[in-house]
Amino acid sequence: MSLPWIAYADLTGIDEVVACQESAIDHGDVKYLKVLSDFTNCLYANKRAGFPQYHMSIGHWWKSLHAEKKIYAEFVWDDPMVGLYSLLNFIKGIIIALFRKATSAARYHKAN
Repeated sequence: MSLPWIAYADLTGIDEVVACQESAIDHGDVKYLKVLSDFTNCLYANKRAGFPQYHMSIGHWWKSLHAEKKIYAEFVWDDPMVGLYSLLNFIKGIIIALFRKATSAARYHKAN
């Protein structure tokens, strides 16, 4: 099933019936990975957001990536700008988090 084609056909008024079919790929053979956000979510963000069941170690996270075929959302050969943009956003997020932590620590020490 091609969701982009269904959306396009709906928007343009194409009356073509799109049949849904079962995938021939076994469960777990293909993984869609957003490596940078998955990394931070598994190690830090999920626990802080109140989802400790999704918190895991680096080793456990690395093992969870195993699949026959991997599709990387951020890093594709035909569009390297997506990877660069994602990497810069990831670094920016780390810098902002460190800055917030430093300023809150400074305010705490100033108050005490």
